[in-house]
Amino acid sequence: AVESVQRQRRTARRKVGAYYRFSSYGVPAAMLMYELAVQLNKSRNDLLWMAIVGLTDQFVHDRMEQHKYMLAVSTLREEVLRHNTEEPAEEITEEGTMIPIAEEGRIQFEMNELRFMLLRHWTLFESMYHSSHVAARLGIWREPGRRKLHQLFAKMGIPLAECQQKFSHMKEAIKRTLLEKLEEFSPEFGLEDISFRSFLKTLGFKFQVSAADVVHSVMATLECFRESDDEEGAYERNFWRAYDALASDNGEKIKGGLELSIELQRAIVRQGTSMIEKKSIVTSGPFRYAIMHDSPDLSLFTHPLSLSKLALFLIETFHESRREPKPFVLCSLVPRRGTYLAVGVTGTPDVHLNSFGTSFRRAAEQTDARVKHDGFETSAIEVQKEDIAKFLEVCLCTCG
Repeated sequence: AVESVQRQRRTARRKVGAYYRFSSYGVPAAMLMYELAVQLNKSRNDLLWMAIVGLTDQFVHDRMEQHKYMLAVSTLREEVLRHNTEEPAEEITEEGTMIPIAEEGRIQFEMNELRFMLLRHWTLFESMYHSSHVAARLGIWREPGRRKLHQLFAKMGIPLAECQQKFSHMKEAIKRTLLEKLEEFSPEFGLEDISFRSFLKTLGFKFQVSAADVVHSVMATLECFRESDDEEGAYERNFWRAYDALASDNGEKIKGGLELSIELQRAIVRQGTSMIEKKSIVTSGPFRYAIMHDSPDLSLFTHPLSLSKLALFLIETFHESRREPKPFVLCSLVPRRGTYLAVGVTGTPDVHLNSFGTSFRRAAEQTDARVKHDGFETSAIEVQKEDIAKFLEVCLCTCG
């Protein structure tokens, strides 16, 4: 009987250990809150939009499998149809003229949202060049990769002058046929699965944003601030700016974040290509790691999400170059605090189960490294500058 009890306890401890070894993401909190609102008969269009943005955040940052995303989109699409008219509203004047009515906050389903970064608010060329989906597959950091992008535009019959002006100013005929031409010619260049299902929101008569646009805008507003800013004050100020942008139908509040997001995405591709060209990424047995300490864009990578986006961009380039998938740790110096911010990604197609939280904790305990972890992301930790070498050495031995 005693042996049986001990066996049960050992089994229970193993299950608990296995459960806490990995961290993963569940259903977005915004979706749970919207489901609660539906059950209480208090659902509204603004709450629905929050649920859509929360879902899209997980999808565009590789925190959710595609099949789960598609199921959730189907559910939210039904809610969108329940709360919104299918066509923009119009009214007839006394003279018999049909004019559109501004529909602040109207949401609509988008069957084919292109995987090009902030396309509606950038140029087609820059959007494709700086999208991880395109850059990693074409190898945009090399001259042949850049030539391929030019060749794709030529095959589609889109003049370079059109590609390099704001997307909203491009000829309507080109915009109408863009998806059809991409689906026809992009597979020749290894660009498949170029679109996904999403949602759009109308702000006023003309300004329209996708859920992904809002995700990128809010994230950039939260994490980007000047090196000279007071840190605590900047975090609080950015939080309320992001809150206002998310909760408001005022397009101007979203636009500021879009500009910051464009700046950040340029830095991600610029820094990522520089690290690849300089061979800054070290392979150590079954792992890869890299340390950033002298980049001109360093101040943009002192926050967990922006640094994780750079790590995911690099992982995607490894995958496209057919290199063996390996866990990857990326560290960035935070000069004003004399520390390194470290993030860990799995390096495999299943990025949703991450064991780096456990590995970071064990490494800190075994090395007595001075660390700081004050966020929700378990696979991100701040390590004192002098302790980073021993911390990484132990960490890379425990995260397999």
